[in-house]
Amino acid sequence: MGSEQRTVTITSSSNELDAVKEWHKRAMGACPEWVELLGKTHPKAVVGYTELRKVVYEEGALPRKTKQLILLGINLVRNYESGIKLHMKLAIQEGASRAEIAETILTATLSAAAPAHHEGGNVLAEEIRKKSFKTE
Repeated sequence: MGSEQRTVTITSSSNELDAVKEWHKRAMGACPEWVELLGKTHPKAVVGYTELRKVVYEEGALPRKTKQLILLGINLVRNYESGIKLHMKLAIQEGASRAEIAETILTATLSAAAPAHHEGGNVLAEEIRKKSFKTE
């Protein structure tokens, strides 16, 4: 990408919405139902979101495989099943190995577990300081 400027035109023409649908089919194997539904009422938003997605999916400072592994991890932490399936599939298509997928899952597990561990421990410590427990 370098220092080149990127210009994105967001319009609501049916041609652009059709192009968005085709891009989703090529990039993900199918056009999600939300593209069709939201495209009818908010075509500019659907076109704009798709343009952002295209930029993110491009090779850049991060390779596409790395981006897909990051997106997989984020979707694992968010417990977003369709995102997990999509980004695992795309990571594999970009050449991710079983070991890379497994390490992404473990990394996401750490991130998802950390709030429970840290916040739970902090609240427990607070209750101990308040002497809230009747027994040890």
